[in-house]
Amino acid sequence: MPDLHERIKDHIHPIVIFKRAKWVKAKDCSMPVVIGGMEAVGEIRKVKGENISEEDINLIIEAVKNAKPLDHEEWKRKHSKRKEEDEKGYQVTTGKTSSGKMYVRILGTKEDAQKVAEEYKNQNYTISEIRKDKKDKNVWFFYYS
Repeated sequence: MPDLHERIKDHIHPIVIFKRAKWVKAKDCSMPVVIGGMEAVGEIRKVKGENISEEDINLIIEAVKNAKPLDHEEWKRKHSKRKEEDEKGYQVTTGKTSSGKMYVRILGTKEDAQKVAEEYKNQNYTISEIRKDKKDKNVWFFYYS
């Protein structure tokens, strides 16, 4: 699936559409948030580019049909084993902000954070850019959805 991701990543554009919640507003969202179908059409028309091949569309459909939720405990165990094998080691913590955004916090190097982010990408999560924590030294984090 990673090669499929590389082929289509520039053609996939997330959008949030609220049909009946005109009172909902979004700030600092990583994707457009619109009210209703007409606003969605306007956002979609802004996107320029080629189409995804029918073969890739079918691969995406199969991946979605067979997708399973990420088991954070299993993922942590997997990375704990890696940590034991890796002399540098790193710690991973997941959580949710007060506004409901899911995050992953990595105590380690930026390369460690990039490895963790890649695992989330491979699980078909969308991740934000990896950022350095302002307070804690050697801590990196990213948001995911």
